[in-house]
Amino acid sequence: MSFPVTTLSLLRTAVGLSSLILPAQTSRLFYIPPSDSSILARLFGSRDLVLGLYLYLSRTDDSKTRRTALLLGMTVDAIDVLSTVACVLQGELGWEAATAAGGGAIAAIGLGWWGLSK
Repeated sequence: MSFPVTTLSLLRTAVGLSSLILPAQTSRLFYIPPSDSSILARLFGSRDLVLGLYLYLSRTDDSKTRRTALLLGMTVDAIDVLSTVACVLQGELGWEAATAAGGGAIAAIGLGWWGLSK
């Protein structure tokens, strides 16, 4: 498995697990008040955990399966970026939270793109 694919799968799995197990603490990392976000952090966590594990497990499969895993993750990340922009424009999300959430999604898209090229 290539470096970007391994890194992305492990990051997604780690963020997913931490969001499920410690939603308040994970929310603070994204500058989101934990009292408002426990269920959303857990929903986000389950999604990232499944995407991360799917990508990790695809390392032994054919390149088509790995490509599918990368494209699914990149699609979710692109939607996250658009959602972050919408929340900022509506005044529902501050710049720190937008930078953490949107920046993380953009970084994941970059790793996914890099992984597709390997």
